[in-house]
This record gives sequence, C-alpha cells and structure tokens, in this order.
Amino acid sequence: MKTLLIILCLISQAIRAQNDSNAYQNHLQKLHQKGDFNGTAIVIKNSNIIYSGAFGPADKDSIKQLDVNSVFRICSVSKQFTAMGILILKEKGKLKITDSIRQYIPECPYPNITIKHLLTHTSGLPDYMPVTQKAYQPEKKWWNYERLIPNKDSVINMLFNAHPKRLFAPGEKMVYSNTGYSLLAMITERVSKQSFAKFMKDNIFTPLEMNNTSVLHYIPGDTNTIQNRAYGYWEKNKNTIYEAEHHYLNCMQGEGGIFSNAPDLAKWNAALYTEKLVSKEALKEAFTGYNYLHKKEDLKYGYGWGIKEENGKTRITEHSGGWVGFRSYIWRDIKTKDCIILLCNNSKKEGIDSSLKKFRALLKK
Repeated sequence: MKTLLIILCLISQAIRAQNDSNAYQNHLQKLHQKGDFNGTAIVIKNSNIIYSGAFGPADKDSIKQLDVNSVFRICSVSKQFTAMGILILKEKGKLKITDSIRQYIPECPYPNITIKHLLTHTSGLPDYMPVTQKAYQPEKKWWNYERLIPNKDSVINMLFNAHPKRLFAPGEKMVYSNTGYSLLAMITERVSKQSFAKFMKDNIFTPLEMNNTSVLHYIPGDTNTIQNRAYGYWEKNKNTIYEAEHHYLNCMQGEGGIFSNAPDLAKWNAALYTEKLVSKEALKEAFTGYNYLHKKEDLKYGYGWGIKEENGKTRITEHSGGWVGFRSYIWRDIKTKDCIILLCNNSKKEGIDSSLKKFRALLKK
C-alpha cells in the first residue's frame, strides 16, 4: 500500500508539472499570436527548470526561427554583471567600494563620487546621451550606419569635455544612471589591466560555463561574431517591419553590451546561491536595497539589481533592460528559489509585463 501511494503521488506531481508547463506555453503562444511576444523564456521553480520555450523569428526577415538557445542583447540586465565584477575586484583587494572614482579616473571633472555612488545610481552624474547627440555627427540619425562612436571611452571623454552640470550632489538623491555603470566598466579595465570583455569572460562567464555569453565589440554588419544570435527589430504592423539593430552608441559597455541566452542566465541565477564568484557577505551587499527606485512599487536598488523586501529582508531581486529592439527581464525570488527569465528581440513591453504577472501567479500555486 505504501509503495502504491508513493507511485500515485509521483504520478500526481508529474501531471501537475505537465499542466503547469502547458499553462506557460499556452500563455506565450497566445501572446505571440497577438504579436506581443517574440522571444524565449525559462521558468525555474525551487531551483528546477520547469518550462522553456521560444517563439517567433530571429530577425526581421522572419526566416530563421528562435530556439531556447538563441542569444540576445540583454541590455541593462548587464548591470548586475558589471556590479559583480566590481565585487570580485573588491574581494581580491584591488579596490574598495568607498574609493573615490578619481583614484582610477583622475580626468573625471566631477569630485566626491565614490564607486558605491556609481553602483547605487546616487552619483548625480548627467546622462551621456544628450551630450553625444549634440557633439557627434548630430546631422545624422541614430540608426545611420555611418554614425558610430568607436568605443565607450570616446563617449565618456565627450561627457567630461562638455562638463554639463551635475544633477545633484553625490548621495543626495537617486537617479538611474547609465553613465555611472559605464564608468564602472572603465574602472574594471584600469584596475584589472584587461579589457572589460576579457575580464567578464575570465572571472564570470568561463567559471560559470556561460559559454554563450559575451561582451560584444559592436561592428556594423558583422554577423559572425556571435553564433545563433537574435537580431533586434520593431514590427509596426504586419507589412512594416524595421530593423533596429544599429545605434551609434552600441559601443557602450557596463550599463549594457552583454549578449546571452536563457540557459546561461539560468546558470547565473543558480550561481548566485553559491560562493562560486564571491562570498555570501558580498552577495548580501549586492542584494541590499539602498535607495528607492520606485516608491510606488516599493522597489529599491542594490548593486545592479532592483530589490523588493519582505519584513525588512530582501525577498526579490530583479532587473529589466531595453535597447535597439531588444527587451530582457530576470526576476528572482530568493526565498522560494523561483526565477523567470524573458528575452525578446522586438520591443513589446506588453508581452513582458503580461508574462511576468501570469508566471508569478503560476509559481505561487
């Protein structure tokens, strides 16, 4: 009788798992048919992958189809990797979070900014994009292939030379800053004496066997750099599809610039419950909410992560991203070890938002 009960229990669990998988599949299928989701998804429950799927074309020509291993630009989800790089250097004794950034970037004209200010978006640094829009070939559109800034250092130098007024004194407020995370990438290079791409590969991607993840040095029209790559596009209607791949600021790294796929991000999620990269103390520091990002959503910001708390302790770590047709999202429940990973190569915020809401509800069942 005991054996029979065990067998029945296992059968019941298998049926429930299949039903859950079907629910994720059906939801994304409906969204895809409406044109609201074109991408890949992985759902993890209690550390186990319970669903993975892919929907739609890999590029605007609708010939090659996506699969779960397709590689996407993950946009601002890159920030959590940049922050991890800084923590790795900290644990190696190469820098301190309280260090002034002028210790590593002496040409920076803005005083009294620390590495922690950059990590937590409290530096008050102005955005680099308005400066480059005016300073670098403003007569050309952002999608013009002839307009391309060669590297992130050139962008930062334009900002420093223009020296626009800072938004506020360091530590006074919080304003989300791509400039800050670009400077973190620059600090990583100068401290490690490696390119940002090489440092990320040697210290994060290779140790975690994230074999489909890299920092891209963007070259317009180069299709051989990344295998099985998805390309960004916008679909205005069924008869009008625009390529969105090129932007004159695609050289930027630190705040973006990383390409990855859903299975590699699942490895990343798993590693964050271990000490493979840094100590538990360092992870706790990264997952602490220091300032409110959105008070209405009760969302704070740590080191490259949005943070939601429960009873004064971090419960959720998450981050979104969007750039040149791509959208990305990773959501993690530290208590239950659940995770949702969504990667899209067309800009449909509705699909991401709808899927997050639906999947979180399913995970609670």
